[in-house]
Amino acid sequence: MNRLFSRIVKILGYLPDIFIMPLVILVVILIYQYSGILILDVASTADKDVILLPALLLSIVPFVQFYKILDQTIEEELDESYVMMARGKGLSETEILVKYVMPNIASVYFINFRQVVWMTLSSLFVMEILFFIFGATSFLYTYHQPEILLTVLVLMFIPLYIMFIGLKFIIERLTGVSV
Repeated sequence: MNRLFSRIVKILGYLPDIFIMPLVILVVILIYQYSGILILDVASTADKDVILLPALLLSIVPFVQFYKILDQTIEEELDESYVMMARGKGLSETEILVKYVMPNIASVYFINFRQVVWMTLSSLFVMEILFFIFGATSFLYTYHQPEILLTVLVLMFIPLYIMFIGLKFIIERLTGVSV
C-alpha cells in the first residue's frame, strides 16, 4: 500500500498543477455523465460558490511536495550513524523517529515550507479563473488602483509573514537549530 501511494505521489509530482486541475474537473464531469452522480460541484454560479473542489485541488501541490520532502529527508536521516546507534541501544522505530529524526528534519521542512506556500499562491489565480471564483488574485487583476493593490497585498502577506515567523520560533525552540 505504501509503495502504491508513493508511486501515485511521484506521478502527481511530475504533473504540473495547470494540468492536474482540468484533468480532475474532466474526471468529475465524466463520472457525472456516466453515473448521474455529481461528486463535487465544478463551477460557481450566481447562487452558489464552489469551495470544496478548488480547495482540494489547491492542496494537491503542497501535499505532494511535502510528502516528497518528508520521504527524502527521513530516508537520508535514517542512514545517519546516530540512528544506527539508537537502534543498537534497542530504541523502537517510533522513538527514533520522534526523538531524533523529526527534530533534525524540521529545519529542512521549514525552509521548503516557504517555497511550497509561494507555489500554492501562484496556482491560486489559475484556480480562480477555472472555477469562476472572484477571489483575491482576481480582484487584484480586475482593479488596478494602488490603494487596492496595497490593501490586498498587505492582507495576504502579513498573515503569511506572521505564520513564517511563528513557525521559525517554534522550530528553533523545539530543536535548538537556527533556521
